[in-house]
Amino acid sequence: MEQFEVIIGKTRDFEIVGISRITYLKWFSARAEITLADGILYRLEPRGFWGMRYHLIKNEVPLFEVKMNIWGKLTITPLKEAHHIYSIKYTGYGKEGYSLTNYKDEILATVASKFTWKS
Repeated sequence: MEQFEVIIGKTRDFEIVGISRITYLKWFSARAEITLADGILYRLEPRGFWGMRYHLIKNEVPLFEVKMNIWGKLTITPLKEAHHIYSIKYTGYGKEGYSLTNYKDEILATVASKFTWKS
C-alpha cells in the first residue's frame, strides 16, 4: 500500500509531499486554497451560517459540495452527479486513521494517523 507524508507548515499550510498543498488564507478561517503538484488551483469556500458546508471551486465554478456532520464525518458530493457521494470517516480507536468510501460503501483509500496530542 502506498504511503504519503503530510508536512505541517510553520504558518497556516499543510503539504502532502508531491501531491498538493493546502493553505488557509487567515487564522481561524475556513477559506483555503488547494494547489496540486501540477499547479492547478482550487478554492474551498464555506457556505451557510455555521460553516459546516463548503464548496470546492475551480475557475469560479463550484465542482463539489463538502458537508461535515457533528461527529466529524465528511461527505463529498459532485454537484453534477449528486448520487455519487464520497465519505471520509474516522476508522475508530485502535486503528487511528480515516477511510475514504464511495457511494457503494467500498473503501477507496485509508490514511493512518501518527498524530498525538502529547507531541
